[in-house]
Amino acid sequence: MSEPTIVLSQLWAQNCSAELYVNGAPISRLSNEGIDTENMAAEQWLVPGTNTIEVVIEPGSTPSVARTEAKDLDYRPMAAAARLIRFKEGVKATVENGELLVEARFEWKDGQPNRMHFPHSVGASVDLGAAHGAWLWQSAPSLTLDDALVDEARAVMDELEAAIRGKHLDRLWALTELQMTECVRAFSAVTADFLKNELAQMIAHHTQPGFDPFLPRDRAQHDFRLVCGGRLLQLVDKDFRPSFRLVDPPTQRITHFPTYLGRVGKDLRVLR
Repeated sequence: MSEPTIVLSQLWAQNCSAELYVNGAPISRLSNEGIDTENMAAEQWLVPGTNTIEVVIEPGSTPSVARTEAKDLDYRPMAAAARLIRFKEGVKATVENGELLVEARFEWKDGQPNRMHFPHSVGASVDLGAAHGAWLWQSAPSLTLDDALVDEARAVMDELEAAIRGKHLDRLWALTELQMTECVRAFSAVTADFLKNELAQMIAHHTQPGFDPFLPRDRAQHDFRLVCGGRLLQLVDKDFRPSFRLVDPPTQRITHFPTYLGRVGKDLRVLR
């Protein structure tokens, strides 16, 4: 019997900012300060057949212009890489401990050229066979980013907030069920009961008496963008952090919840 494994995406960057995409979904970002490596679960983004990983170096200042806000930089040494790596369960998630499936790499060295245009993108692909089968977002219709779509997305966030405030577990599950069902398919160790229990604990933790877990949402900071070929809407703020967030009662720290919406029938649904 084979050992359990998990595929992670890994973003590595030195002396630059960078953003990592798996099949068109932006799931990691590193600034030019702080850590230089970030691993994220990628199983739920893998598709049957060809999978593409991409690193965007020196992206624009906000999500909506990450690929389009142009600038020219004088030479400075920098490097970045986006990887998909398969790890055995329980091992330290470093490149040497896993099976490198694919890597997209950028390096600027030796002063050649002495000036470059950014954002700069490097991609690579790998065939991963059947993976976990097709996802709902792959067959979702393309979206048009306009005021109506933004209002519809904000209404979804309002529904999520109301379900948590009202301690309505069944309602929160209904709002996220499509995402949760596909999560179970992506991760063999996860069950629907486990995820529902996680939601119940999250509600209980964030709805303690006398505590408001929600900060006012600043619409001026919303910078939603279309991803995955326009089939998903990423709910993200201008600071590149997810728009849906909760305040942790004991620590007062903000927890961000990455959220991607897609059209299923007539409705905009949480798909990731």
